[in-house]
Amino acid sequence: DLGGGILSSTAANPGKDYFLVCGSAKNDASDLSADGTPGGGADVIVAAVSASDGTVLWAHLFGGAMDQKCTAAALDDSGNAYFTGTYAGTLNFGNGALTPAPTGAGDAIAWVAKLKGTDGTLLAAKSLGTAGIVAPSALSLDPQGALLMAGQFNSDVTFGTQLLATSGGGKAGGSDGFVAKLDSSSLTPVWARSLAAQPGNNV
Repeated sequence: DLGGGILSSTAANPGKDYFLVCGSAKNDASDLSADGTPGGGADVIVAAVSASDGTVLWAHLFGGAMDQKCTAAALDDSGNAYFTGTYAGTLNFGNGALTPAPTGAGDAIAWVAKLKGTDGTLLAAKSLGTAGIVAPSALSLDPQGALLMAGQFNSDVTFGTQLLATSGGGKAGGSDGFVAKLDSSSLTPVWARSLAAQPGNNV
């Protein structure tokens, strides 16, 4: 019971005996024995689950006013857990509040966090974007262990020092796509590319 929330993504690694789940909760996620206090609206829920018997190993709830959601997860060979999603308003993973997100109707920017897979200890967290919608939908790891992210954006967004400008080619209110590579230790963007929408469409 997540109060109308949803578990929206899973991630596993062949070398680990647990997997990750994430999504959003609109209550205290007590069925997952999550720690954290509901912030109102939808809150980020992340958890690790034993692959052998389904026992919840740990679960955390992060949120503030407005909506915060997790949309994708990844698990590396060392057992580090990576999560990403969107947030409006405020979001704090325990190491200080991320950049305040826009509060306009439908607006939400991206966050990415790294946790220790064995116990859920926070290792790093960052925000991406300052306005409009920056919505990651996928995470993966390359053979060297770098973090790869893909998603959509409808307002200019900077990844590190690299500006991705909207193309203007999408339909009204539409969005372009992006792919980005992040350092898996610091979550600092290494590079990013935009995928422009064709006129009248979204990417």
